Amino acid sequence: MVKNKKIPGKIREALEVESGLNDGLAVPFLLLFISLGLAEEFFSPAGYFIEIALAQIGLGALVGILVGFLGSKMVGKSQSRGWITPEYQRIAYLVLAVLSFIIADEIGGSGFVAAFVGGLTTAYFTRDASKALLDFAEAEGQFLNLTVFYILGIIIAGLIPSITWEIILYAFLSLTVIRMVPVILSLMGSEVSWHSALFIGWFGPRGLASIVLTLIALETVDVFPGQDTFILAVFITVLFSVVAHGITAVPLSQLYLKKIQGKP
Repeated sequence: MVKNKKIPGKIREALEVESGLNDGLAVPFLLLFISLGLAEEFFSPAGYFIEIALAQIGLGALVGILVGFLGSKMVGKSQSRGWITPEYQRIAYLVLAVLSFIIADEIGGSGFVAAFVGGLTTAYFTRDASKALLDFAEAEGQFLNLTVFYILGIIIAGLIPSITWEIILYAFLSLTVIRMVPVILSLMGSEVSWHSALFIGWFGPRGLASIVLTLIALETVDVFPGQDTFILAVFITVLFSVVAHGITAVPLSQLYLKKIQGKP
């Protein structure tokens, strides 16, 4: 759907930008809410846990900036002097993401924030990167994405007996009301039509980011009340999203094009 050139460029760009930004922007809020929950659980001042969360965010961002800046400069300099072949240059950029995560995690920062900020920094300093490099990164990212979904499918198979109607209802609401209403409200007053607002609202990303944020929560908090329900709700929502958005991508794109082109 995003690759469909017939769909207006600003709509496809909006979905791609949201898909790229929502992961990193959601993590700080997640860490802060977890901190407040820990403070209540351990009957401790909330400020202490909030400071820890802010430290994770700050250290993660700092590591991401440093690794992204120094790493991209080193790779670029090596490439310009012929010290590194294009194949290893592409691998080097993948290594920078892993390096950002590991360093930040070791010093008490958020590895996810570090990798996210590191990616933004690297992209800024390698804006002249060749198309082959970008295509390689996209292909590798898609491979890893599919690998995560494959593992998710294996996990969900064992959770099916535990699914309740409440979980199904939440998953449905998450894909519709909880997602679409805020999108429509945020686009009010803009030049985006109702058809476009509904289109953007429906095709929002609810896949890999949800899984990663869940893993961050589980890593930060060992065991908490309702943990099984929490995991099940997230995974079933992602499952519904993968199936529903996959099935409707082509027909709804065609319907959307007819609406904006004024066809009956």
